[in-house]
Amino acid sequence: MNPQLPRREDLPQRPTTVPSKSYPELPDIDDDQSFAELTRELSLYFVKAIETTHSFEQLRTSSVGHDLRPLITYLSKTVHHPAIVAALLSAHITIGSKT
Repeated sequence: MNPQLPRREDLPQRPTTVPSKSYPELPDIDDDQSFAELTRELSLYFVKAIETTHSFEQLRTSSVGHDLRPLITYLSKTVHHPAIVAALLSAHITIGSKT
């Protein structure tokens, strides 16, 4: 016997929209925060925003990096902390050593 294939209308329908993931809360960065506090805030954000290990290139060019867009916008338009670049590098090293 030849099994019958289900009719197209009997198949479950794919959702037309993908539920959006909520972004982690942005860190509250003040110009007078200590370097350690700043690094900790950034590290916590990255851990919440990035669920699996990705290369820098993947974060930069694929959809997995979209969760970092709010942080990037916030840092570039609002934050004027003199150690922000050093804290970003430190957060990267700190997180990288734990993976």
